[in-house]
Amino acid sequence: MINNCFLILVMLSCYLPLTGIQDTIIADCRKSEIWKILILDPFTTKLLSTCCKMSDLMAEKITIVEDLYKSREPVPEMKAIYFMTPTSKCVEAFIADFKTKPKYKAAYVYFTDYCPDDLFNNMKLYCAKYIRVCKEINISFMPQEAQVSVHRSCVYLFCFIIAGLTATAITATLTSTLT
Repeated sequence: MINNCFLILVMLSCYLPLTGIQDTIIADCRKSEIWKILILDPFTTKLLSTCCKMSDLMAEKITIVEDLYKSREPVPEMKAIYFMTPTSKCVEAFIADFKTKPKYKAAYVYFTDYCPDDLFNNMKLYCAKYIRVCKEINISFMPQEAQVSVHRSCVYLFCFIIAGLTATAITATLTSTLT
């Protein structure tokens, strides 16, 4: 029973980032018909890759995914979605994109967790006129268990729970699929 409960918790931990991303970032993207650029830090890249494919993002009018820390060409006619952890390094990289000459038309900022006031105030100081959305979506976790492999199939596995399968049926299905 403990193993079955653990399996369900693992599946939920895979599903929760997807729902947080869908309920905030993707929902906000759907409000606009304009193509956007998605900018990620290393953690959010891993987080997003567990639940989305590039084709999923393109369906939501995201044209390219870029690394927050790498040099990027300015695209002043496009809006950018920043999905990042609330660290000084991320916020400094974000500010650098808008401080002197803005790289993008506007910024939609999504933090994986609570953004400390000092970082938020720095963003406001230098980038307030470019920020259209700034949200904390509280999904800054990944399963850390050594025996757990997290990948896109977690999302599909969660559908078993919604479909009403018992933990025993889920375990049997997983065992037959993985062996």
